[in-house]
Amino acid sequence: MKEIVAKPHPGKKKSKPFRCKQFDVYQDRCGMKVGTDGMLLGAWAGVHQVQRILDVGTGTGLLSLMMAQRNVLANIDAVELDEHASQQAKENFLRSPWKERLHIHEGCYEQFQTLHTYDLIVSNPPYFENSLKPELDQRKKARHTDSLSLESFLAKSLDLLKPEGRIQVILPVEQGERLIRLGKELGLCLIKRCKVCPGPDKPVFRYLLSLQKIPGTIEEEKLFIYQKGNQYSEKYIELTKGFYTIF
Repeated sequence: MKEIVAKPHPGKKKSKPFRCKQFDVYQDRCGMKVGTDGMLLGAWAGVHQVQRILDVGTGTGLLSLMMAQRNVLANIDAVELDEHASQQAKENFLRSPWKERLHIHEGCYEQFQTLHTYDLIVSNPPYFENSLKPELDQRKKARHTDSLSLESFLAKSLDLLKPEGRIQVILPVEQGERLIRLGKELGLCLIKRCKVCPGPDKPVFRYLLSLQKIPGTIEEEKLFIYQKGNQYSEKYIELTKGFYTIF
């Protein structure tokens, strides 16, 4: 596991970044681009009174940047397996107002070594276990559990989590239910779940989940991205308005 030193990428012009209100995300070298899932988790995750955050599979660095914007004191470590993505995340960090608090580490999460434990571990993890795999190697690595299974993610995160710390992720419903079961087997308790729907007449398609070692009452909520008329819902706007330039 090594910390990445940013260096120019030869022979390729930079594409236009995804612009947020306080930072830009360049993503032309990353297998997975900025999307609704990452924006949802970055806006929803609980960062109040958190001092140290770990972002697993950071990709572009989006989650880490959102965490840094929302918590002006937190130190954030980001782990990324893919060399090109980790390089680009590093460059995105260096362009941001919070570069002193953002640290990228290239390598496999299971082999990540640190002296720290974390108040919060966040991840927008692989989805397509046992499904058809995309042809592009980077996209495959970014979105398949060949690289990091849910079991491995939880087991490693449990070792790095402070006693009162939380693991927060976004997953499709089926994988989310599986994560809850696996977490329970490891001694992790579900304490918060947000069921995300595209609209009022659409089924739930994502879970935002929060797990911790300490048992507690489960908080349940529901979020519609769109309201009737194909307009963004007030709740979605309120959640993400600190980042999207359209709000």
